[in-house]
Amino acid sequence: MAAVKFERPDRIPVDLWTVPAVYLRHGRAVDGLLHQHPTDFARRDWDPEGMDGRLRAGRYVDEWGCLWENKAEGYFGMVAKLPLEDYRALDSLRPPFEWMEDDVRKGTSEHPQPGKFWLGWGGDFFHRMCWLRGMENVMFDLMDGSPELYRLREMLLDFFARQVTLVSKTDVDGICFADDFGSQQQLLIPPSLWRSFIKPVYRDILGICKSAGKLVFFHSDGNILEIMDDLIELGVDALNCQVWCMGGPEVLGKRFAGKLTFWGELDRQSTIPHGTPDDIFRAARRMKEHLGLETGGLIGQGEVDGLTPLENIEAILTAWN
Repeated sequence: MAAVKFERPDRIPVDLWTVPAVYLRHGRAVDGLLHQHPTDFARRDWDPEGMDGRLRAGRYVDEWGCLWENKAEGYFGMVAKLPLEDYRALDSLRPPFEWMEDDVRKGTSEHPQPGKFWLGWGGDFFHRMCWLRGMENVMFDLMDGSPELYRLREMLLDFFARQVTLVSKTDVDGICFADDFGSQQQLLIPPSLWRSFIKPVYRDILGICKSAGKLVFFHSDGNILEIMDDLIELGVDALNCQVWCMGGPEVLGKRFAGKLTFWGELDRQSTIPHGTPDDIFRAARRMKEHLGLETGGLIGQGEVDGLTPLENIEAILTAWN
């Protein structure tokens, strides 16, 4: 809390994201490292039986009716059948409100690790739009100004606003959102279109969080430099972004240090899976030097998957303090 509010934390808080594939490779050795080097975020124990169906090999139909196909156990699959490939199906699409309410109750009824920072789930508006309609179709719809896409936007806004309202009434410390807006080089859509179509959705949803006094944590992959000022304006407190495809800590620190908290991240494209522990320590030093201030503004975070050696996981957990 002190790091995010710039209230001079006694150290840099630490977070680790684990793609299930890392457990499929290393088993409980990952939990052993987390026991030896605890993080500051509440997390639930690894449960192979409770793994999201989208992460299992084979086919899975989710609560919205999207058919997922997965050929790599422990990683997200891809949608193989789109419920809204034909917009005529929009009239009969029914958001899964009952499922959502039950999911929120299950996820927030009991603090998984009392005393640690607890994040609730706010949603993934743009992802869900693409999973329902297909990314290529959404891109054409955006450029054409398709009225059906705007109908879909309002349906999803209503759904996620209800979800965030429920989560905001619980004891979570913050609410997390995840939407990937960038490619490796730039935004997926023109910034003006992002501001006219997507930004109003998050203005409403994040406003619910702020009114309830909850901190906002946001994740977005890709190069999102063009909208980082917008995310700050919307009230994002902590941002998980791909620092290393946007010029590195030096570039981002010069523009944004002190304006929000950088929630990582160490480079998970090359350094984490293919580097050495020394590489991870060097990267963490650069992040501490350029992104964090004495008053706060940095969370030491990395994401690991089945490619990551155990020694690199330990380095992520120990490189910050």
